[in-house]
This record gives sequence, structure tokens and C-alpha cells, in this order.
Amino acid sequence: MSNFPQIVTVPTDLGDAEANKDAQGDYWQINYPWGGDRYYGTKTQVKSRMGKAITSYEKIEACENVGNHRDGWSCPKKCGAE
Repeated sequence: MSNFPQIVTVPTDLGDAEANKDAQGDYWQINYPWGGDRYYGTKTQVKSRMGKAITSYEKIEACENVGNHRDGWSCPKKCGAE
């Protein structure tokens, strides 16, 4: 096991997203200003995942069809948000 705590912070337009490695070192608990996620991987992988999630969230929020995204519908404008 490596030294704890392990923390990764990535800035977003809504505030910082932060990932903390659990005490056993099994997974990362990611906390975004809009929700959370759990991820198994390396520090580099979790930072990449956070970057992709932030980019996707920001595209959704900028899309004129944001309601479609939130309701799980596809975007008729094909804005690139996932």
C-alpha cells in the first residue's frame, strides 16, 4: 500500500472535483460539484476519467437541448456530449 491520503483535484466551472483513494486502496471516490462516482484504477487513469466527465458535463450544460440529456434522450443537435 502507498501513503494515504491520496487525493486528485481537478478544477471545473462549478468548483473543484476531488477524488480520494479509499483506506484499503481499492477504489477512488470521485466527488464532482454535481454528483459522485466510484472508480478502480491508477491515479493517472482517475485524473483522465475526471477530465472526460467534466468535459462531457460542461458540453451537456452548454447544449440548447440540455433537457434531452438529463432525461436520457439523444441530442438532435449531436453536440458531442455523452
